[in-house]
Amino acid sequence: VKNMTIVPVSNWLANELKHSFLNKYPIKVIHNGINLDIFCPQEIHKKKIGLDDKFVILGVASNWEKRKGLNDFIHLRTLLPSEYIIILIGLSERQIKKMPKGIIGIRRTNNVQELAKYYSVSDVYINFSVEETFGMTTCESLACGTPVIVYDKTACPELVNSSCGKVVEAGNIELLF
Repeated sequence: VKNMTIVPVSNWLANELKHSFLNKYPIKVIHNGINLDIFCPQEIHKKKIGLDDKFVILGVASNWEKRKGLNDFIHLRTLLPSEYIIILIGLSERQIKKMPKGIIGIRRTNNVQELAKYYSVSDVYINFSVEETFGMTTCESLACGTPVIVYDKTACPELVNSSCGKVVEAGNIELLF
């Protein structure tokens, strides 16, 4: 193929491409976009949705597994006092049944308005994933006005600076405190 340009969605992915057989082609980074009419801050009262005055930590994935940080959220729950609640969106029914007390499991939703409400009601969004090409859920959370914590892997740190969140060493949950 002669006239081909590779278009990754992040600088991290562009750097990965430079170390592959595709490095002979021009690379042009174009970040993913989101609908800011949907993903924007919304005034949601925690008491109206049964969260009382809990500190809400949110995680979202389309398929929860180790690489997306499921084990890290379960470990985090053991470190937090009871006034903290973790909400994980995207769990299977089987996973929901296995969640420890203090983690609310919600099945995957295709309702972006509902997702935006969860981002807005949360006090912090955490992305423990170690496999992200861009970090769309991180971007959506930021657009809803919720600060984020991400691991120092993949493209997620490109989205975060000290004014909107924190980047921590992957696997080192104790650095959150």
